[in-house]
Amino acid sequence: MKFLETKLKNNYLIQHDNFEDNRGSFKRVFCQKNFQNLIQNKTIRQIKQITSRKIILRPHPGDRKTMVRLQNEIKYANVELSSNPDIRVDLANSWATVVFNSSPGVASLINGVPVFQMDVRPDYSMYGEVANNDITTLEDPVLYERQGWLERIAMCHWSFDELKDGTAWNYMRNYI
Repeated sequence: MKFLETKLKNNYLIQHDNFEDNRGSFKRVFCQKNFQNLIQNKTIRQIKQITSRKIILRPHPGDRKTMVRLQNEIKYANVELSSNPDIRVDLANSWATVVFNSSPGVASLINGVPVFQMDVRPDYSMYGEVANNDITTLEDPVLYERQGWLERIAMCHWSFDELKDGTAWNYMRNYI
């Protein structure tokens, strides 16, 4: 992902990474705080029926207790737990990301990794329009055009400083 300067101070264009056909041999499953649900709801088994690629589970960054507990509970061959602090390390060489409906899906799409969203209501997601919803197509993901989606979500994010100093209001009032 690249940030390109514009003529407007502190405004940038975000250029997402392209999807690449030579994506690596990994699948990543990003989890919210409850890994046990991931295992109990058979997501891992479902993925393993579709592909022989390695599966890497990435815990929620604030949930280290679950990481320690599950290091002893994961009994599947070719499944690992990630301890990388930087999500971009886990996304490098990833074939796809499987999520319920969480922020790592955004990072995956920006970094050129297709997303499979497991939420039964994809319209509730900020990336439902550019995510795959049928896990059976894991080996042949749709590579959606993401530029329009990226521009829309970029317009929805303001820092606290921008909210406090009026930058967000000065921009938004032009559209009311």
